[in-house]
Amino acid sequence: MESISRGLYQESVHRIIDSRLRVVAGSLSVKHKVSPAAWAEGNVDFKHVVSARIRSKLDLNLTPYLRAPIDAWDFAGTRREVTVCAPEQTGKTLAWVCGLLWTFIFQQCLSLVCYESDDKAAEINTDKFKPLMEGIPELAAELAVPKAVRADRYKFSQLSSFFQGSERRITSKSAKINVADELDDWIDHAATVDNLEDMRKRTRSFAESILYKVCTIKGSDRDSAAGTKSSKIWQEFKSSSMGFWYLKCQNPKCPSLQGEHPGLTMRSADIHNLQFDLDAEKRLISGTARLVCPTCGFEHPETMKRAMNLQGGYIHRHPERLQGKSPHYGFQWGVLGSQFEAFAWDKVAAIQLEAGHTGDLKKQILFDNSWRGLPFKERKANSQQVDAIRSHCSTKLPESDTIEAVFLSADTQDYGWKWEIRALDINCNRWQLAYGFCEFLEFTAEERDKHNSRRKLAAEHEGGEFVPVETLEDVLYKEYLGIQPILGIIDEGGHRGYEVRNFVAKHRRLYTYKGDSRGSQKFCLSKNYPKLILARKKEYQAHLLHYIYTQNNRDNFYWYLLPEQEVSQEYVRELSAMRPDSSNKKEGHMYENYVHNSRVHDYFDTSKMYLVIEDFAIAYLAKSCWQQKKAECLNIPKSSPKKAEASLTPIKSNWMKGFNL
Repeated sequence: MESISRGLYQESVHRIIDSRLRVVAGSLSVKHKVSPAAWAEGNVDFKHVVSARIRSKLDLNLTPYLRAPIDAWDFAGTRREVTVCAPEQTGKTLAWVCGLLWTFIFQQCLSLVCYESDDKAAEINTDKFKPLMEGIPELAAELAVPKAVRADRYKFSQLSSFFQGSERRITSKSAKINVADELDDWIDHAATVDNLEDMRKRTRSFAESILYKVCTIKGSDRDSAAGTKSSKIWQEFKSSSMGFWYLKCQNPKCPSLQGEHPGLTMRSADIHNLQFDLDAEKRLISGTARLVCPTCGFEHPETMKRAMNLQGGYIHRHPERLQGKSPHYGFQWGVLGSQFEAFAWDKVAAIQLEAGHTGDLKKQILFDNSWRGLPFKERKANSQQVDAIRSHCSTKLPESDTIEAVFLSADTQDYGWKWEIRALDINCNRWQLAYGFCEFLEFTAEERDKHNSRRKLAAEHEGGEFVPVETLEDVLYKEYLGIQPILGIIDEGGHRGYEVRNFVAKHRRLYTYKGDSRGSQKFCLSKNYPKLILARKKEYQAHLLHYIYTQNNRDNFYWYLLPEQEVSQEYVRELSAMRPDSSNKKEGHMYENYVHNSRVHDYFDTSKMYLVIEDFAIAYLAKSCWQQKKAECLNIPKSSPKKAEASLTPIKSNWMKGFNL
């Protein structure tokens, strides 16, 4: 046993000495500096990266739009910022990974990389960054040195690199190199300087530095009237040189060949230049997609895509921002610049066709952000506020065999509860089926008899019609188009919160609601009370306003009201209570910043809460809970195993998940 231990000890010592010698040899070797992109093509190898699309050396001919963003890493003599905006899965992460690896060889110093979360930082390091270093001899030798690697940092002989998530403040580190990855997903720190500004401060003590920001845009332009939050990365991009990737026209007679940027006529984000043919049923005919030059009208088949991109280039709207000691480089590309199969032109055309025909806000945002690589642009409708609301009135109620589920939403007042019943149909339309007011949550049989007796006497005395008392519990268990509400949501309502919670605890179908703008999730269950849904109220407010004032496609994702004669002036007045914030000159027109200024808006809140409970149901209800199982928004695979049928006992990790109501 003693000889084995001695042998293992000697082997370990030899391994440490060998790794140290290789590190020393690497530091003493003469390094001939080459451009970051050229170095990356010769040294970055994906053979160790399990998640890589292609397990071979980096080939920038597949992604020529990456050359300039990678070369921007040679920041010697400048205090440089770089902003990169691009769709997912087009290689944008490589723009900073390749550049940072290049600095590990040629500009060794202290670096800091910030992701959206600590977990994401660990995942990227394990799956992408460390495997790439293992394929580079100089860095592989450093990795072998004991204590050189930790989950949140690399400590090599000539450099240190730290990694963290945005949930922690960036403090106490001065770094010459700073990387901000997926900036739009960073967690905000209320009432404090945000992490991006803190990151900028980390570079102030250096004569030369780089702040490199990379993200897929999530949201809209701050200057638009979009019903989504503004994109941080887009605001950064607007302060940059604003370089857009253009494809080159292959027509030798194109007039643009004589211009300042010869042949660069088709921006990779301008998918409207992609034309295609439809059959009699308005479906895409495969193989007909072609990219049309807006200058000469030449139609490019997809076989020309490689040449168009290899000969492509960036056109900067503000080239002057590339100059001086503090340049700000900006790079943006869309999916037309990609040669990957996932972005074949037929697929891009199909997505464009769907986004144009649907009224689904989420799909329109997805198309702009994740395919064009640009901020969401509102599809505007020109209607006066009240007229726009009245235009949502239906002429008849939907057929019951088109309904997926019915939901209840209720807003708590000092004097009772305003409620609304809505149904989701197979085309993802939301139909108002009823609305009203209840003074009471529930009654015992004795209490009901007492209140009904009073009502009968009052009706006889006044010569009116007797209307039995109705509680919110009655509303919950009634049938609408022959269907009972599957779930309900009630605002906790300030000082009536205890009363509401007691009521909700008795009914497995009910949840309470509280608007909460913190965190990165659109909604989540409270950790302290598992029947409380916390939701980002401004985001849901913006979505509701979009459906009211912007979405005018009545075929799908439409917001239907009852027939006009059944919609009261009170209801319209409360639904229209939210108006642009006149005190906010810059952003008051954005849907998320609309305000009610003390106007009664109870039915606006019931409608907003409906969107919350619908999202919650889609996320957590089993397939068997839905009536028709056809609605696209349910995300039910056409052929997939059923979700596990579960008892009604709450699961500890989540009160709702797995329920089969």
